[in-house]
Amino acid sequence: MWPSYTLRSSISCTRIFSFSQGIPFPANFGQFPVPITDFQYDSKEFAVAAGVETDALTPPDNPAPEEAGPGDVEEDPHGRDAPSEADSSVRNEDGSPPFSSLCINAFDMDDFFISPFHHFETFDDELTELWARVYSRIVRELISAVVSHDGDFSARQRRLAAAARWYAGMGQLFFRNPTSNHGRNTNILRVRFKQFVAGDFQLVIATWRRD
Repeated sequence: MWPSYTLRSSISCTRIFSFSQGIPFPANFGQFPVPITDFQYDSKEFAVAAGVETDALTPPDNPAPEEAGPGDVEEDPHGRDAPSEADSSVRNEDGSPPFSSLCINAFDMDDFFISPFHHFETFDDELTELWARVYSRIVRELISAVVSHDGDFSARQRRLAAAARWYAGMGQLFFRNPTSNHGRNTNILRVRFKQFVAGDFQLVIATWRRD
């Protein structure tokens, strides 16, 4: 019998890996059947999912308006202003996506919310550490993008758009199209995880589009 974890178990195990690396995570990390993005930002449910106190999320009474970006456009402190349309400007001159994580912005946000693929439901425990690295990087970048207010409105918009797409598309980007061959499945997942961890984001996206 092949040792394997369900995806829920493997996500929970990332907490063990994170603590072993000295990376603090909320106590409820991995306990989600519902994406955190399904909750209103300042709700109790969102706070529980994020592992923080509600007061840390709720803006003060009569908050001062955010500094406007170019064109007098105000930033949404909750990150709900992430552009959903495909951004053709991120593509190279030959039409190919760039090598950075922003390559995912070349595709519409809706492409990532509903997956047309069949998906893996388990994988070998030898892949748990790799998956932990992938998952923690995506989630941390999303949180960091939401709270970032460095004054560069356009850069924040691009970062938010990419972070939201990576988070929404995790299922199909990494766990799509399992085969009936166990060894091949393990290799497929290992390659996808390693590509992301190594920063080969364009390869992750290119193979997803090919499938």
